[in-house]
Amino acid sequence: MSSRLPVLTESRWLRFGVFTSYYLLQGLPFGICFIGFPAWFTGQGVSKELIASFSAISGLPWALKLIVGPLMDRYSFLPMGMRRPWIMGMQGMLLIVTSLLFFITDAVNQFWWLVGLCTAMNVCAASEDVAVDGLAIAIIPEEERGRANAFMGAGQMLGISLTGMVAVKLLNFGGVPALATFLFIVIMVLFIISTLIRERTGERFLPWSKGEANPEINVLDGSIYAILKDLLRTLLMPMSVLVILVTFVHRLHAGLYKVWAPDISINLFGYTDANYATWSGITMMISAFVGLAFGPVVDKIGAPRAFKFCLLAIGIWYTSVYFSVDSIANPKVAAAFILLDNSLLMLIFIAFIAMGMTLCRVRVASTQFACYMAVANLGLSGGSAIYPIVSDFTGVRGVSLFLGALFILSWLAMFMFNLDRHKKDLAQLD
Repeated sequence: MSSRLPVLTESRWLRFGVFTSYYLLQGLPFGICFIGFPAWFTGQGVSKELIASFSAISGLPWALKLIVGPLMDRYSFLPMGMRRPWIMGMQGMLLIVTSLLFFITDAVNQFWWLVGLCTAMNVCAASEDVAVDGLAIAIIPEEERGRANAFMGAGQMLGISLTGMVAVKLLNFGGVPALATFLFIVIMVLFIISTLIRERTGERFLPWSKGEANPEINVLDGSIYAILKDLLRTLLMPMSVLVILVTFVHRLHAGLYKVWAPDISINLFGYTDANYATWSGITMMISAFVGLAFGPVVDKIGAPRAFKFCLLAIGIWYTSVYFSVDSIANPKVAAAFILLDNSLLMLIFIAFIAMGMTLCRVRVASTQFACYMAVANLGLSGGSAIYPIVSDFTGVRGVSLFLGALFILSWLAMFMFNLDRHKKDLAQLD
């Protein structure tokens, strides 16, 4: 049977479709932790400090992906592929954790149990993400990466928007068990897709099936310590350090926004939690298609230029919001605001992913890329954690000015970036 299964290395559109499904799955826990539950908790009168803690803690595993990266580079069951065993394993674990949500019958009074389970879901999703990114770097040709990242970003946006849009409705209808039922069904379908796809020709369908490891792939030799030492030399290269700093600063925005947006929409302008979640879900779906059109642009002008353009555009956007925030009281304006914000964030996500892949050294590519993404998600969790401090200092309206400043500073810093210099430094290491 394994000889008849689809193979990722043999079809561009199969790669685009499968990687879209991988990222869609990652978006499911992200959507409930950063849109669904924050909006619902806000509508239930939960304090902004607790909501910020929920988002910060449950999102923390995305900042710790570098822990599993070296393990995946060093160990795998090669007859089933370099990354597929890890992907299937993490998706299976996510199914198990999701099933435990059925025991949360009172989300407000079982708040910290819910935090723990959502954190565990993100551990599984973040670990799956490391394996998926490593697989993408290995089998997606460089000339396809802009378009591939657009599809991957669209998949994640669809996952986030899908759960963000239905989570509040399901929570109001049947509580956490109703939401868990929906998540379990979707994750099971995506798990089956992963099971039926092989990385390369000749590999096994299951551990006990016929097949063998592809001779072109192998795990890294040496101890985990040796791999980490080699990784550290690559990460501390000047252009890499610059990108790490810029990534952390501009990603603080994502965590701040996930708490600020429902706060300003529900508490300041009186929209319902369902209004906010629906608008977020619909606009994220639209922004996913905007991102698909942006992928070829990234391939044409280059990821660094596209990334700088996005930083400047978003910085100007948030600065302008500060001077027109009262217009959000109009529902049409509020929906347009969320749409433009999600579209811009989709574009910068695609540019950032493509740029991160170009910085990677082949020997430690998946762990190195996991580190960049870990920094990005550490910024996200950090932004959620500092929201009460920022909003108390600037006022709820003034948060947008703070967000604009983060992007403008990041844009200015990127003028020091030189990709040619980085490639020369990489060549010297190898």
